[in-house]
Amino acid sequence: MTIKQENWIFETINTLNPTEAVRRSYDLGSKGGSKTLKQRNNTASAIASENMNKPYLLEEIRNGIEIAGFDFKKSMRIMKRNLENS
Repeated sequence: MTIKQENWIFETINTLNPTEAVRRSYDLGSKGGSKTLKQRNNTASAIASENMNKPYLLEEIRNGIEIAGFDFKKSMRIMKRNLENS
């Protein structure tokens, strides 16, 4: 697991928004990254979707959510809705 993925997990648990978590954890700026806001948003959404499909990252999110005392299934519904609306 990379440092960016670890940060993404932390931010996803805190915001329940995988795309926003990418914006906070990955460098999507103009230096070698996407140049326009639309491109950065598309990139963030694609990375979030990709990360949400990795079982080892989801397991870490599950553990963090349960440690925080939240319901994982309800949290996943919120995260999926936020991912679809990003």
